[in-house]
Amino acid sequence: MEYFTSIFDDYYPESNFGENCGVTSGENCGVNDGEKCEVTSEENSEVGVGENSSKISVFSTDKIFVSLDELKKWAEKTGRENGVVIVIERTKKNAKGEVNKIFLMCDRGGVYKSTAKVKRSGTIKTTCPFQLVGKYHDEYGGWMLRVSRDAHNHEQAQHMEGHSYAMRLTGEQKITVRDMYRNKSAPCNILAYIQDKDETNVSSLRTVYNEMRHVRAEIFQGESHMEVLFRHLDDKGYTHDFRKNPSTNAMEDLFFMHPTSYIMFRSFPHVLIIDTTYNTNVYRLPLVQIVGVTSTGKTITIALSFIPKEKEDNFRWVLTRLKKMLHECMMPRVILTDRDLALINACNVVFPDAAKFLCRWHISQNIKKYCKQSFTKGNNWEFFEELLSSVVFSPTPAAYEYNYKRLHDGLTGKHKSNISFSRLYCYLH
Repeated sequence: MEYFTSIFDDYYPESNFGENCGVTSGENCGVNDGEKCEVTSEENSEVGVGENSSKISVFSTDKIFVSLDELKKWAEKTGRENGVVIVIERTKKNAKGEVNKIFLMCDRGGVYKSTAKVKRSGTIKTTCPFQLVGKYHDEYGGWMLRVSRDAHNHEQAQHMEGHSYAMRLTGEQKITVRDMYRNKSAPCNILAYIQDKDETNVSSLRTVYNEMRHVRAEIFQGESHMEVLFRHLDDKGYTHDFRKNPSTNAMEDLFFMHPTSYIMFRSFPHVLIIDTTYNTNVYRLPLVQIVGVTSTGKTITIALSFIPKEKEDNFRWVLTRLKKMLHECMMPRVILTDRDLALINACNVVFPDAAKFLCRWHISQNIKKYCKQSFTKGNNWEFFEELLSSVVFSPTPAAYEYNYKRLHDGLTGKHKSNISFSRLYCYLH
């Protein structure tokens, strides 16, 4: 106890266990002969400004911290437990350039400094006077923390969400983000893993996205997005080609095929399924996906292509690049598409001998979208689906003719179900 009492006397000379030593800034208090008291004009020595000095702060501790990092973690943890976010205000260095003193404050302390001529947003800063001071003591071989000002001019936070500093990731969590990102983990899964390991973490998806952006910057190593893309395609052995806009010299169309897909395509070139998808990239470019079918009925991705617009010229360029992968005797025999006329016309030009069919899934989706509202009773819609399914999955031509007649009679009112949907019948034809 005498040991800690001597430490308190040395580090809190102005308090003297509740008594003011009466020393002003820069005067010698006589605690250690030849040394000046640590109280300065920029550090208010009163514990709890405007409060009863006998009140003990939750940040008051006689613990000796081994390192500055340990001191900061303890202050941040104590602050979070009490609805306060602790941040670094400034530090001081000794003659050797080493940090020997640190000032911590509430994240609402200070004044927001904006360079904007017109104020466009608010700020959480309220010039909160709270301040902690940490100092390294050679005689004790560690850091000690004291409360300089324990007063706040705002209410304690009930939740840490919304505090930008509290939402930051620790060094270990940043490493976790980088490792999981390199392993192709989704951002939501990365955040869930971090919060599962640290219950106090209040980071958002935006925090994870920002860290992932830093990882990508490291991967790029100063290269542009296009340089990284083509380096990746070359390193992985992709077959690729591109087309530029002659006036702007900007790349517009990009075609690429994985080496395994190239082998599979040359083995099973007979059936192609072509479709365009959206919302796959930040540039909002349509992505053309070309899928093949093996002899066992399994689908395989053959090639992918980004195009600026769904025009016949763009589709023709993509299919021409695909055609170059095959010999004359290996041309596709069947091509399935949705009812995109530009794509169908391009298929007729590049693969004139292939049979073209509409995708069954797209047909069923369009029927459900445009025709289901014509059915007032649920059982009628179910009956129609049954008739249509029997037509689509007819195993023989004779079965097809029979099932088609049932569907025709059902839609025209000649079937015993007594439902009549002439408009739907016209749509299907």
